[in-house]
Amino acid sequence: MQLEGKVALVTGGARGLGCSMALAYAREGADVAIVARTPSELEAVGSEIRALGRRAHTVNAELTTSDGANRAALETISELGKIDILVNNAGPDPLGYGPGHYRRGMAMVMESNLTTTFMACKAVLPHMIERSSGVIVNLTSKNVARRGRAGQAAYAASKAAVERLSESLADEVKDFGIAVNILETGRKPWLGREGFRQ
Repeated sequence: MQLEGKVALVTGGARGLGCSMALAYAREGADVAIVARTPSELEAVGSEIRALGRRAHTVNAELTTSDGANRAALETISELGKIDILVNNAGPDPLGYGPGHYRRGMAMVMESNLTTTFMACKAVLPHMIERSSGVIVNLTSKNVARRGRAGQAAYAASKAAVERLSESLADEVKDFGIAVNILETGRKPWLGREGFRQ
């Protein structure tokens, strides 16, 4: 187990790719906190993490707000002792968007992808800086972050912004022993709870 003794905080960890990553961290020995907005799904994944012999903490929070992000970080530290790894996965599925998404809420897409990432980083970084240690993984999409596509204007803009945010943060916090990384997922990055597509 490569992550024995580590604590990971995974946003959007109750389903899809976030669930897969949370369980992967647990299989590698980490204790895991997951944040989402659906209590029943949170508890189901939390139970799976505990079944793997790891500690789990679930947080039902809205990460587009400072209050929600700060509560997720503070609860994780209180319950699991620290945060070694932050995975910013929260956000909508891009496959459901098309021309009609202009009417359905471009602002929601920007908030779900960019604001949640920014707020979670802002909440966790003081703790990591104090400990002079940490890893942040921000999810992006290689398909749209560097070249926009019709029908995905907000999604493409939000993911491009996440990449620039990640690059800036990486330079700002490297001297504190903190690594900030971008994970490009592509269009179908996961195969359920058994692992990732290679």
